[in-house]
Parts: sequence; C-alpha cells; structure tokens
Amino acid sequence: MNVAKLTVLMPAYNKEKYIAQAIDSVLMQKTHFEFELIIIDDKSTDKSLEIAQKYQADHPKKIRVLTNPHNEGCLSTTLKAYALTKTDYFCVLDPDDYWISEKKLQKAIDFLEAHEDFTIYMSNTYLDENNKRTPYFTLIKNATFDFEHLSEFIYGHTSGVVFRNRFFKTGVPKEWYAHIGTPKERYYEGDTFRNFIHLSKGKAYCVNDIESVYRITQDGIWTRCNQFQKDSINAGFFLEMFSYFGQIHPDFFLSQKGLYYIKRNLKLLDDTQHQPHNQISLDDLSNFCKIFSDYLKYQSTAPSTGKTLSSTFLFYMPSRIVGGYEFLFMRLATFLADEMGCAVQYIDYPDGFVKNQLSNTNTNVAFLNHADNHTSLDLKKPVNLIVPITMLFEAPTLINPDSKSIFWYAHPLSLKWLGYRSGLPQKHVNHCLADLAASDSVCFMDWACWDSSKTTSRVTFKENYLPVFTTEKNCTPADSNIAIINKTEINIGWLGRLDSDKIFSLINVLDNFYRLESDKKKNIHIIGNGESKHLIDVKKYADKINLIFTSTLIHDELYAYLVKNIDVLFSMGISTLEAASLKIPSVLTFLSETSMDTDNFVWIFNTKKYTLGYYQAQLKRAGVQTNSFSQIIEEIYSNNKKRPLGLESYDYFRKSHHIETVAIKLISVILKANLSVSLKRSLYLKILSTLYSTTPGRWVLRILKFGRAVLRRYL
Repeated sequence: MNVAKLTVLMPAYNKEKYIAQAIDSVLMQKTHFEFELIIIDDKSTDKSLEIAQKYQADHPKKIRVLTNPHNEGCLSTTLKAYALTKTDYFCVLDPDDYWISEKKLQKAIDFLEAHEDFTIYMSNTYLDENNKRTPYFTLIKNATFDFEHLSEFIYGHTSGVVFRNRFFKTGVPKEWYAHIGTPKERYYEGDTFRNFIHLSKGKAYCVNDIESVYRITQDGIWTRCNQFQKDSINAGFFLEMFSYFGQIHPDFFLSQKGLYYIKRNLKLLDDTQHQPHNQISLDDLSNFCKIFSDYLKYQSTAPSTGKTLSSTFLFYMPSRIVGGYEFLFMRLATFLADEMGCAVQYIDYPDGFVKNQLSNTNTNVAFLNHADNHTSLDLKKPVNLIVPITMLFEAPTLINPDSKSIFWYAHPLSLKWLGYRSGLPQKHVNHCLADLAASDSVCFMDWACWDSSKTTSRVTFKENYLPVFTTEKNCTPADSNIAIINKTEINIGWLGRLDSDKIFSLINVLDNFYRLESDKKKNIHIIGNGESKHLIDVKKYADKINLIFTSTLIHDELYAYLVKNIDVLFSMGISTLEAASLKIPSVLTFLSETSMDTDNFVWIFNTKKYTLGYYQAQLKRAGVQTNSFSQIIEEIYSNNKKRPLGLESYDYFRKSHHIETVAIKLISVILKANLSVSLKRSLYLKILSTLYSTTPGRWVLRILKFGRAVLRRYL
C-alpha cells in the first residue's frame, strides 16, 4: 500500500448545500502521488455528515470521515484535524469552497519538492459572491515572500494554499488548545495564522493562477460578522501574533496592522456619534476595549513603532467640590488605569475631592499636587492631557511636542465660565478657541453644549461628541424586582447640585408636582446640596408635598437610596444616568439660570445626540419629543409602566453612556486632535491672563498695547 504524501483537511458543520461539490473537486485531482481527504464533522444538524459518509463508502481508500460527539466549535475541530496530519504536505479546503483546477495539488507539490526552503505554495482564488466572480488578489508576476518582509506578504485564501508540514508530524503545540472557548479562539482557527506560522519556518511562493473558488455565504464564520466585529478580530489577531512571535516586527504587527484596524473601528464609532450606535453591541465594545488595552500595553514596550497615541493620560481637574465633572474625571481616570492598564496621572489639590476619594483604594491612578504658579510640565514621554474647557487657561502647557490636549465641554455654560475664570476680554478668548476648533481638540458632552457654544462664541466647532457616562451598579435590581415603592404614595426624586445653574429646574419640578392632583401622598426626595438651596420655599409646598432633603449622597449609599425610595427621577446630566443605570425611569429637566414655568420634560431615551439637559430656547432646534409632568406620573402610577420605562432608560444608558463606550470614543478624539499649532498662542494668552488678573498688569498691557504684535510673534 502506498503511503499518502499529502492530507486534505475538511472541517465541516452544516454545509449540506455545498460539501458534495467540495469533495468532488478533491477527487478530481490528478496526481503522481497518493493523498487522503479527512473530513471531521462538528456534529452537523443537517445532512452534511450523511453526504460525507456516502462518499467515504464509495472511496474508502481516499476519504476518512470522523465526527465529534458534540458540537465543539471551529478551533477544536481544526486542531483535531491538525493532529491527524502526519504526511509531508497538507492543505485545508472548507466545505463551502472548491477547487477548479485538476492539477492544483500536483503543481503545488512539484514546486515544494524542488524547493526545500519553501513551506507555502499559494495560488490565486476566485471570490464568488452571488455568482459574480472576482480575483482574490492581483499579481503582475509570480512572487516570493519571507518572514522578514511581512508587509509585502500576500494573504492567500484557504482554498489556494498548500503547506509543507513543519508542525504537526509530532503533534499540535499544547498551548494552542488553551485558546479553545476563549475570545482568542478566532485568532488560531483561520488561514492567516496557518500562513504566518509556516512563513516563520520557510518562504512562500505565490502564483497568479486561479485554481479555486471562495464562496461568500451569509452563514460563514467570517461573513456573518458585521464590520465592527471583523475589524476587532483583525486588530486582536495582529496583536496576538505580535505576542506569539516574541514581540518582533512591531512596525508591522502593531503600527501597520493592529493600529490600522483599530482606527477603522474608531471611525465606525465616529460615523455613528450623532445617534446611539445601536448596531454595535456593548459586548462588542467591551471586547474592542480589551483589544485596545493590549495595543497600548504592547506599544509601551515597542518604542520604534511610529505610534500615534501615547498610553499615558494626565487629568487636570483640581477641585474640592462634589460635582458631575469631578465624578466624570475620577471614574474615567480609574477605568483607564485599572481596567485598560494605562499610565494615569491626576493633578488635584492635596485635599482635593478626587484625591480624597481614591486615597484609600487600590487604584493605579497617580496624583500630582496642583501648584497655582506652575504653567508647564516638562514630561519626557508624550501624554494625553484631559481638561475641562472651563480650565483652559489654568491647565499646564505640555512641552513634549508629541503630547496632545483634549478640552471637554461638559456644560452649556462652559464658555461663560471660561471667560469669568480667565478674566480675559472675549476677543482674546475667541482667538484661542479658534485655534482649538482648528485642531479638533474640543469635544462636547452633548448636542446642547455644542449648540450653546454657537450662541456664546463666534467660533464654529465641529460636532465632536464625547458623552458623559456612569458605571454599572452592583445593586441594580433584577428586571422582575422593579416595582412601585409604595402604592399609596408618589415618590419622585431630584439628584444634583443645588446651585444657581440647576436650582430653578428643581423649583419648576416642585411647582408642577404641587399642581398635580392626586389622592396619593406626594413625596419628593431631594438629593444634593449647594449655595442656592435657600431659594426653595419649603413653606409654599408644605400643604401638598412632603420635601425630603438628604443632602449629598455618593457611591453605594446613593445607589441604595435611589433604588429604595424613588420611582422616577427628574434631573439632568450625569445624575440622570445614575438613575437610568439602576433601571429607574429617568426624566430630563430643562436648564435655566432664572425662574421658569414649563410643563415640558423629556424621557432620557427620547433625547438626541447624547443630550442630558436642554434650554427651553433649544427645544425647537433639538426636535425632541416632550411629555407633561402629569403624563409622566400617569404612565408610572396609573398605567403601571415603571418597569418597562425603567428598562428603556437602562437600555439607553448601556448603548450610549456606558464607561467602555466613552473610553473608546476618548481614544478616537485623541487620535484626531492636533494641538501643536496652538502652543505659542496658548502661552501668550496665559501671560495675558496673568496680567489681566492684577491692576499693575492691566497698566502694563496699556503701555505695551502698541507692541502686542511683537509680543505675539516671540511668545
């Protein structure tokens, strides 16, 4: 009996429509050597196995059919096939593809037999989609490739490649089995991995002759993925190969390939930023987040990659108060440091709120003490500086030219506050804002912030959104446990600072609640504190409303209180997300710095472009659906819809304002930003800000008014 020289492997699962054609294309091969076809069926539920066994009965010397006792997945089945491969040569043919040249195998073996230093023979393939055929790749002439020049390598399709067996005569590497059932399974089951490992053991020869057909079906393990999933798999694959091959060729695996697919996914997210990206699941985002974390980790050990993003983040937010910005920066810094493995520094006061909150935790966030007179940081490595736009002129200037600065516009009044804090005339502020707009260095919390920037500045910014976020909570109730707190009461809530920019929104809620006719006891739980609390006329409401003040609550104490006491929350900003993340029906109130009387409110899931609070003047431009106060209360209590409205609020939070979503979008913003052109003007404005803040300084400016152009030129 002649011993086979080549093994054809065919892992199969539910391919009854195509497998016969694939097997026929193997049997038609005309060779001067013996070969064997091994079909491993992964417990198909159609007639794939039955068809394969019939062929085996007709060709017992050519075909061996094995079947898994249960469905094990592609990698497990592929590794079983590898383990059976003891011949000098082998190839893989998927059961939905087929060969069209009867001399395919003979041509491949003739070449490999004559060239011992080659491990791959690769021919071209037709890509067949809806019966329309196009070549898989185009070569002007036959070409040779090696592992030292990976950027030139042609990635041939499975159906076109024949390998010299340099791996499996002694078995399958044990470490490959560890990937079965893990997120990395996809990286090791496909043709690109086979190509790489064999290219690492010899050269590849590629011919333009088309000898096979790659059939595009909608149920293939690759074709059924959406574009975001495909790019995530590709990015993760090249990062995994960088690790697998001992972290060599970083320019290829990290910069040329890994970062390329990462950027493609970031662009997909960017293209959907004007609405919740419903087509990209949170699981896919979470997986992509882990992949990017690996990229940053590997990049830090491979400084020659020509990287475009630093893995070091610097947050500037010195503050002693409890507010949305503070929680926003604290949570994002912690997530980047502890979940994504980035190097994170935070500039805060020695007794700052964030520093105090994190001082007794195991976080990897490192703190730098804020110094009022410190204007620059001469950091050796480039960093990504994250700053509220209200602190534009207070933030340190970064000396390293590869550093990037991102200014987060997270409140509609941000530009007014910036003017107050800087003390500069508006025209000077506008000069700097124009530079920021040109460099794509400003990102907006939502549409309302972007829209308000047009009314408070002559500068036009792009709609570049970086939404605020909150986190999943340990005490989030199960769906079945969402119920009315007390059927004899109405329990609504307010969460937020009781300061001048929010107090009138709360008072408007109180006025609407006061006018609401109901036989139930009416409770409003007011969670928060602030300098404008005294504006609430408690006596005015005492005969109809029970006002329950809790002062400020944070973390687990806050979450437990919300779940236990509140059926529906009226609020704005991050506070609304806190309730939505707990499956509590969440309603947006309108912003106002003066008293107002409106009966318009917005369910959080009806908002647009991430907006978590509108001014009444923006309502028509925003085009959002509103509900009256009484309609909202009726839905909760009369129509018994607390549960579905709570779940809809929660679903909106997960899709649009989850921390992993925002972390990825932050990276997208950083990659686009380019602030280097603004450094001189920023330094100039810092000097102006210092001078305007003192009386002698203002006199100096008057004296030097005629020389301002010279000052700009040299600073």
